[in-house]
Amino acid sequence: MYRPETCHRLIPKDNSSIRNKAKLRFGFSAPRPGRPSPEPTPDRPEGVAGTIPRHYHQQPKLVSKVVHVNTSNVVVCIDWHDTIDQALNPIGELSSRLVDKLRVLTRVAGNRIEFHIVSYAGWSKVESTKAGAEHVIDQLVSEGLPFKELHLARAPCGRQGKASIVSALQAHCLVDDRSDIINECRQLGIKTIKSEGRNDKELTWIAEVEDWLRHEGIDYILHSRRPVPLRPDQYYPPHGGKEDSSLW
Repeated sequence: MYRPETCHRLIPKDNSSIRNKAKLRFGFSAPRPGRPSPEPTPDRPEGVAGTIPRHYHQQPKLVSKVVHVNTSNVVVCIDWHDTIDQALNPIGELSSRLVDKLRVLTRVAGNRIEFHIVSYAGWSKVESTKAGAEHVIDQLVSEGLPFKELHLARAPCGRQGKASIVSALQAHCLVDDRSDIINECRQLGIKTIKSEGRNDKELTWIAEVEDWLRHEGIDYILHSRRPVPLRPDQYYPPHGGKEDSSLW
């Protein structure tokens, strides 16, 4: 028989038991009634309190404002995807012919040059990008070439994009296959070179960098190609031309 006086036994006085069960089962507390879930932020991109995708922790933070680079070197930043990786051989390395091209480039600079790989990988490709790029860096370092580090941006453009890394590295040149990234970074005052993309197996951009070094000269580049920080209104949207086609 239904007894109204016993109804309170069937309904919890509050939602604490529900939240506790959710915490035990899923590792986070269920939102309190009437409280909206937090908005997404760079630290919680999915917008759910207490949960951050596992792969987000694997993505390195942006390079800091204080970076140890040799100020007497020309610093060249090179994209990874469709700028270097399309030229790799089956074991994930550059051929001796391409290594020789980079060696000649280094000699043209009088050994006053260093290379950094700068990439936007996206969460799903962070680990494969790190593995591939770091393997090539190790190969080129073993060949005596001044390749330094891999830097991963959290977006192609904008405040957490490649322009911020180029600026922090005080780089003088960027090689990239995306026009929107090139256009944004050109505002820094650096030299920008658009690579030919995934069909460029010969890394033709190496010759363009070499021509630039010969034309402007190391001393001029060091003095005149240092990046000038962008104003807030100069930054592109995080995904550049994919958000605004006029930026391509």
